[in-house]
Formats: sequence, structure tokens, C-alpha cells
Amino acid sequence: MQSDDRDIIWLYNNLPDTLKQDIDIVLKFIPEIDEYSCVQFYTILPDLLKENKNIVLNITKRIKVYKGVDFFNNLPNKLKKDKDVVLNIITKYNNFDRDSSIMLFTLYKNLHETLKQDKDIVLNIVRSIDRNIGFEFFSNLPDNLKEDKDIVLNIPEIERKFRLEFFNSLPDNLKQDKDIVLNIVRQYGTVSHNSLLAIYNNLPDTIKQNVDIIKNVLPRIYNDSAVIDLYKNLSNSLKQDKDIINILLKNIVIINWVEKIIDEKEKGHYEKIFVKGDSGAFHSNEEIMAFGFDHYEEQYVIDSVEEFHYIKRKRCDFKKLDEIKKIIPIEDSEICLLIDKILIE
Repeated sequence: MQSDDRDIIWLYNNLPDTLKQDIDIVLKFIPEIDEYSCVQFYTILPDLLKENKNIVLNITKRIKVYKGVDFFNNLPNKLKKDKDVVLNIITKYNNFDRDSSIMLFTLYKNLHETLKQDKDIVLNIVRSIDRNIGFEFFSNLPDNLKEDKDIVLNIPEIERKFRLEFFNSLPDNLKQDKDIVLNIVRQYGTVSHNSLLAIYNNLPDTIKQNVDIIKNVLPRIYNDSAVIDLYKNLSNSLKQDKDIINILLKNIVIINWVEKIIDEKEKGHYEKIFVKGDSGAFHSNEEIMAFGFDHYEEQYVIDSVEEFHYIKRKRCDFKKLDEIKKIIPIEDSEICLLIDKILIE
């Protein structure tokens, strides 16, 4: 029939009542209705057909994204409680943008209580919302769903300012779950935040001493004292782990290099610091940004990998090296080799 929606709706409106109430006729109209006009078409159906689940499911397949909440609000109460209908509407909102996420959240708040507690419904929503409302949505869930590991793991990346609160709101069994902890730790990317240390310090010892947790926490802490304290409290076997030692040394080298650059800035030598070049060769943009510098303002520019290595060697002042040698259970010569490898990698 492909024609103007107004013509289709006009045609339906002018059908004899017996045909208007014919399910098969209506089902043939639905594919021809533009996705923007599906809600309008639904509102002119006879009440009996508005309650027909098959018709409603067919309309949900056609309906335009962002029209789902409007369509849901026009449904009879019986279908608002229908899980299949609600899931079909939820699947329309999979854009992961803020507007779509807000609409999904609104839809969830308007659901019947039985559906609010349905794990499938909630999982489909959390897999479709964006990080801006992830924590707010989680905070509005029933307590039994806040304790569900699958749901917690599928909550989108939590905004940094809410991560500690999110972690603290979890039940004790999930705070001790390695998968949950790793999922939260990895959200910090490569730039640390005080809340990461707070999360780590509140972990039970069994998780604190887990090798995978340590290898993910250490690279994300840009505070040399905190890094060393964390290492000091590791078990002897973890202290001897070469990967962990390398992460420890790498952090201290990077921290001291950035601290030295900051010292130069404070002396008035450089107004701003900017490092450019092959981003795969060094991490300096993020490191410098972690200390509050605007990396777009080019006052002091390092524009080649070779110059970066030279500056890195020149600026590195290993003020913590003696302390590190005392706590790392390997030979000094091996430590020096590892440091040299870090400097030229």
C-alpha cells in the first residue's frame, strides 16, 4: 500500500465498523504505517483491539525510537503488565545516548512492581543505558536486584565521582567478588583517582592479595607513597612477582618524571607542558592531565619519541629508588635493568 500515512489513517477511519474491528485487516495496515505514526494509529483502534497482544507486539516492531514511552502510556493496564510487550518496547532504546537512557529510566519507573523486579527486564535496560544515569538507575532498583551479580556487572561504566559510593552500596558478598572488583577497577582507565585507593583499602585481604587485582590496581595509582605502601603490604610471593615489580618500578619512574616537570613549571621555567607524538610510545598526555595540566596549550613541547626518552632520562630523579631497593626481594642489578628497560620502552 505504501502511501502517505494520512491517507492510510484516513482509509482505516473510513472503513465500515466491522472491518475496523477485524484483527487481520488491522495487522495488514500496521506494516504500512510510518514508524512516527504508529502511536497515532494505535489510539484510533477500537478498545477491544487495543487490548490485543498480537496487534500491540506488531506495533512495537514498527514504532519509532523515542516513541516507546508514549506508546506504553497509551496501553491498557493489562498489557502494561505484560513482560513480552515491555521487553519489545525496551529493545527500541538501544542507542546508549542520554535522551534514550532517560526515557528508559522513565519507562522503568512507570512499570508495574512485578516487572520492576524482573531480572530480564532490568538486564535489558542496564545493557541499553549510558553511563550518565547508570548509578542513578542502580540506586532505584529493588534491594534483591542490587545484590544480583549479573546486574551489577552489566551496569554501564559508573561516573568517577560515584564509583566509591557505588562500591560501598554493594552487599558484602559482591564487594568480595573478584569479577565485580575488577570491573570497577578497570573503569578507572589509566588515570587514577583517590576513590580507587579508598575502594582498594576497603577490600577484604583475600581480594587485596589477589594477583589480578594487584596488577590492575597498581598501574592506576599515580602517587608514589601509595604505590610503595601498597607493595609493602603484599604477600612475599606477590612481592617476588616480576610483573608486579615491573608495574611498581614503572609507576615510580613515571611519577618522579612528572613531579620533576612540575617542579620546573613551579620554578617558572614552563608555563604549560605538552607532549605530542606517537601516543603508543608513551602515556604522557594522560599522566600530565592527571596533575591538572591542560594538554592542549603548547608551551613546552616534546615532539618526538627520541626527545621524549631523552627528557624522560634527564628529568627522572629516583628519590625513592633506595627505599624501593630495600623492599623488592631481587638483586639491585636486576632492578636497574628493569628500570632501564622502562626508560627505553
